[in-house]
Amino acid sequence: MNMAEPAMMRSEDGTDVPLVEVVGTARADGLLLHTTIRQRYVNRSGRNIEAVYTFPLPRSAVLLGLAFTLGDRHLAGRVAERKAAEQAYEDAIDDGDSAVLLERTGDGLYTVSVGNLMAGEEATVELRYGELLSFVQGQVRIAIPTTVAPRYGSAAAAGVHPHAVPEADLGASYPARFSIELAGPLADGTASCPSHAARQQRTDASVVVSLYGHLDRDFVVVVDGLAGRPLATLARDGDGWVALASFLPALDRADDAPLTLKVLVDCSGSMAGDSIGQARTAVARLVERLSPDDCVSVSAFGSSVVHAPPGLRKADAAHRAACLGWSEALQADLGGTEIEGALASLFRHGGAEGRHADVFMITDGETWAGDAIVALARAQDQRVFIVAVGASPAESLLSQLAQATGGAVEFVTPNESIEAALMRLYARLRQPRAADVTVRWPATVDWQVPLPGALFAGETLHALARFAARPDGEVRLAWRDDAPRAQAVPLAREWPAAAPDADTLPRVAAGLAVAGLPEPERGRFAERYQLVTPDTSMVLVLERDADERADALPQSVKVRQMLAAGWGGAGTVVRLTMGSAAYAQPISGAEMLFSRRTSPPSVRYDASVDLYADQSFESVTGYALRQRDQVARDLADRVNEIWSRDGRLPRSIAEVAQSLPAHWASEIQEACLLDGADVSMLIAWIIVEIARVSDVEPFDRAAFREARRIAQNLPERTASTLRRLLGT
Repeated sequence: MNMAEPAMMRSEDGTDVPLVEVVGTARADGLLLHTTIRQRYVNRSGRNIEAVYTFPLPRSAVLLGLAFTLGDRHLAGRVAERKAAEQAYEDAIDDGDSAVLLERTGDGLYTVSVGNLMAGEEATVELRYGELLSFVQGQVRIAIPTTVAPRYGSAAAAGVHPHAVPEADLGASYPARFSIELAGPLADGTASCPSHAARQQRTDASVVVSLYGHLDRDFVVVVDGLAGRPLATLARDGDGWVALASFLPALDRADDAPLTLKVLVDCSGSMAGDSIGQARTAVARLVERLSPDDCVSVSAFGSSVVHAPPGLRKADAAHRAACLGWSEALQADLGGTEIEGALASLFRHGGAEGRHADVFMITDGETWAGDAIVALARAQDQRVFIVAVGASPAESLLSQLAQATGGAVEFVTPNESIEAALMRLYARLRQPRAADVTVRWPATVDWQVPLPGALFAGETLHALARFAARPDGEVRLAWRDDAPRAQAVPLAREWPAAAPDADTLPRVAAGLAVAGLPEPERGRFAERYQLVTPDTSMVLVLERDADERADALPQSVKVRQMLAAGWGGAGTVVRLTMGSAAYAQPISGAEMLFSRRTSPPSVRYDASVDLYADQSFESVTGYALRQRDQVARDLADRVNEIWSRDGRLPRSIAEVAQSLPAHWASEIQEACLLDGADVSMLIAWIIVEIARVSDVEPFDRAAFREARRIAQNLPERTASTLRRLLGT
C-alpha cells in the first residue's frame, strides 16, 4: 500500500475518518528526549467536519508546542485557562472559522479537536513534547505509545468527557512512520527495536532507528551496553536558572533478609493471547528464584480475586511446586480488570511477623479506575512491583502505581525477554530499602520537582529545581540504608542559551513540578510556562475570509483507536525467524483469536456500568447543588445516548422524562402550552442551563454545541419561567 495515500477509513455512520497518517521523529541527546508527532488529516466528505482524536503520551512527557498547517498558513497554539481556551475554540466554530483545541483528557491522555476542516481540505497538527529518560541497570528504554487499548470500567467516572472517550474499532488501520536519533552517550550503545521491524543507520555522531508500521502498539527502542554516570546541567529560565541533577546511586550490598512476596496475576479478558503467556512465564521464573526462607503466595484476578491454596507460606520445594502448578493453568477468563479489589484483598493479608511484604503484579493495567487504585496503594506500607505486559499497556497508571508505593515497573513487549525484566525487578527486591532520601541544593530554590518514591542502585534519579540566581557548587543526594550515604555532582555544565531548544529543560522541569504546587497556583504557573494541564488547554484560531467560512456547525467525527495488537487475543505480535525485530501486523488484517461467536466481539464497554461510584459531588455543600449535578449526569446520559444513536437532540418530554425530577416534566410541558414554545427548543435550553450551573461537564460536545445553537432562539419570557423551575 502507498503510505502517502492510505485507504480511507469510514466510521460507523459512514463518515470518512479524517486521520490518514501519523509521523513521529525524536532525538535523544543523553537522557533528554525531544519528540515531534505530526498528525495528517484529510476531509474527503462533502461538508465541514470536526475531527476529534484522543491519543496517549508517556506519563513523564511534557507537551511543549502545538502547530497547525492548512495550505500555506501556519499557526502556533497558546495555553490558556481551560474554560477560556474552550470558549475561544467554540466561538471560532460558531463564527465559521477553523480552530484547534488540545486538552489533557486524563493521566497520559490528550485530545485534539480540529474544528471546521472544510470539504476537500488537508491539514497537519504538529505536537512537540520533551521527556527525561532513565538509565536502568545498563540500559535506556524509549517508548512512544500510539493507541489506547479498551479499558475496564467507566471513563465518565474517571472524568473523561464523552467526546474524548477513546473507542477501539476492529476495522481501524492508521499507517505510521517513526524515527529516533540516538545521540551523545546513547550512540555508543547497542540499539534494538523489540516492537517493530526497524532499520538502523549509523553516522559519525548518532544512530537513527526508523520504521513503518501502524498505530496498534507502542514504538519501543532499547539501548543496551551503557555505562551510566551522574551529571548535572544548568539552563537559563528567563531571569533565573533551572538545574537538572541526574544521580546514579550505588547501594553497596544486597539485603539478605527473606522476602515476603504476594504474586498477583491479571487473568482478565484483555490478557488473552500474548499477555497471559507472558504472565505464566513470569510467575514460573520468579517462583523458581525464591529461597526456602522466603514466603510467597500466588493469586489471580479479573472481576474477582482467587487465591491459590494454601496461601502465604514459606517457599519450600513443595510450596514452590504447588504455586507453579497452579499458575501454569491460568487462563484469561476471569472477566474485567478489577485491580483495586484485587490489591485490597492482598493488602489485607500482611506479611510474616517482622517482615515487610511486597506485591508482585503482572498485568496490562487496562482499567479506568486509576485514581482509586493509586490512592488505595499509597495508603499501605507494601511496595508494588509490576511486570507490564502486552503491546500497549496502560503505562501511565502502572508507572504511577509503582512510584507511589516505592516499587518499580518493567514494561515487556511480547518480543522481549521477560526473564531479563524479572531479573531487574528481582535485583530491586533484594536491595535494602533506602530511607530519608533528600537532595541538598547549593542555593535557595524557587520551586522544585518532588522526588520519586524509591531509590535503587544503578538507576537514574532526576532532581530538578529553579533558582533566582545561578547556583554554584555541587548538588548532593543523601539517603540511608544500613548507614548514611551520599552522592554529589557539580553544577558545571550549562545548556547553550542560543540553542533553539534552550527553553526545553526549564519547561520540562515546570511540567513535572506543577502537580506538586498548591492548587490555587497551578493555573497561573501552567500559563507562565505554557503547559497543558487539567487546568489549562492549548488553542489556536485560523480566521477565514468571509467567503471561506462555514455556514453550518461541523459534523463531529471521532477518530477511533486501532485495537492494540494482541489485546484480548486479537491478533499477535510475532517474532521474525531471524534477528530481534517484530513483524508489525495490524489487527484489521490479523486472525482473531476470540472464541467463535455469531457476531464480532465488542470492544466497547457499557458506560452505565459504573463500578466506582463518582464521589465528586460530596464536596459540594447544599442538597440543591448536589441534586442539580445528579440531574446533569442523568440528563446527559440520555442526551448522549440519543445523539450517539440518532445524531439529534431529544424532541419530546417523553424522551427525557426518566432523566428529570418528576415535577419538572409536567412544568416544562405547561411552559410549552403557556408560551407556545417548541418543546425541543426548551429541552435544548435546559441542557445549556444545566451545564452552566452544575459542577460537572457530562454532555457530548457536539450535542451541546447543537443545543446551544437551538437554545439561543428561546423567548426570554420562557427562559425566565424555566430559570425559576431550575432555581438558577
